[in-house]
Amino acid sequence: MKPKWDNDKLIICLYVVLTAAAIYIVITLLNNISNIWIFGSTILHTTITLLSPVFIAIAISYLLWIPVRCIDKHLSKIFKKAHRGISVLLVYVLLAFGIIGIILLIYFMIGGKLSQTISFDQLFSSIVQYINSNNLTFDANYIQQQLSNLPFTETVKENLATYLSQLITWLQSFFFNSINNLFSSITNLISNVFSAFICIILSVYLLLDREYFVDLWNKLFFLCFRDSRIGKQLRKIGSTFNITFTNYIRGQLLEAFFVGLLSTIALTLLDVDYAIVIGVIAGITNMIPYVGPFIGTVLAGIMALLSGNFLLVLWVIIAMQVVQQIDNNFLQPKIIGESVELHAVFTMVAIIVGGDIAGLIGMLIAVPIFASAKKLISNWYTSHGFEAKRLELEKSQSESPPPSNQSDPTNDGE
Repeated sequence: MKPKWDNDKLIICLYVVLTAAAIYIVITLLNNISNIWIFGSTILHTTITLLSPVFIAIAISYLLWIPVRCIDKHLSKIFKKAHRGISVLLVYVLLAFGIIGIILLIYFMIGGKLSQTISFDQLFSSIVQYINSNNLTFDANYIQQQLSNLPFTETVKENLATYLSQLITWLQSFFFNSINNLFSSITNLISNVFSAFICIILSVYLLLDREYFVDLWNKLFFLCFRDSRIGKQLRKIGSTFNITFTNYIRGQLLEAFFVGLLSTIALTLLDVDYAIVIGVIAGITNMIPYVGPFIGTVLAGIMALLSGNFLLVLWVIIAMQVVQQIDNNFLQPKIIGESVELHAVFTMVAIIVGGDIAGLIGMLIAVPIFASAKKLISNWYTSHGFEAKRLELEKSQSESPPPSNQSDPTNDGE
């Protein structure tokens, strides 16, 4: 006779077993939450490290797309056909020449001023003259004789060998550690150069075939979200971020132009050498928050100092500070504020928070991210009717009569 299974009891047993297994899994996860966190952080850090060249290449191609598109439009008018490869090549060549040119200009600018101020032949002859005038000799016999005349005690002489042995041991360990650090630095340098090369190659391909990658992204996005509400919201968020970042970049470039122009005019009036070069560098570095404005001031101060006129250094610092005040109080609120529609207080908060989280890169991208978030919150606030409700409430409160504190005169008569 076949045994009969009670389906209800079987289902209850399965529920009990599954519940016990789930409780066991949850308890195990809670007991090992620290190890799981470390493992997840390691996996995330490794993934970001491996994909960092891709992210950097995407950022480079995003920044360089505007000049590539402008050159593409002009070339299409000349050759009646767009030549994307030529446009990308011109942008990278101009960028490379610009970076190398600025470095060489700074080198020759400071080096040329130093060579005019101090000659190495004069410096060497001054050192020799000082040694001869003070009867300084570095002969080995002279040094040994001077050491023998020192009043060494027997205890010092006995411990001298020990100290020398310890010094030799320390020098040996320092030498081997320096070699290891040198090899490590060379390895890191080669790795960074290779990563930079990969980033440039990937960014070139992204710029050349931008339409292909945009179409691929749209297809993948459609497969994931179709025509859902979440997909539409994500598209609006992406469009908001794109518009805000584009306006922010244009505003930064326009602000850099005016800062460079004002710096050049101020340094030219003060008769500082290489005023145009310093003005260009001051305008470019002004796009770096906090640190950038000081670079142009320091460079101009160095050139004024090398001229030998110490009073000029003071005037240069004052002039550059005046330019920075004009930038902070007039140019930046007008240009950047209108481009991203963000108040100066929130701009400062964004830069501070971005710097604490991601350093210099965080400071650069914090303002457009905060501006995009503020715009998204404002759109959500308006689209849900909160603004209309607030205005209606304020209107009703203003139209309602204020409460009367005076008593009724008829009641007073009674």
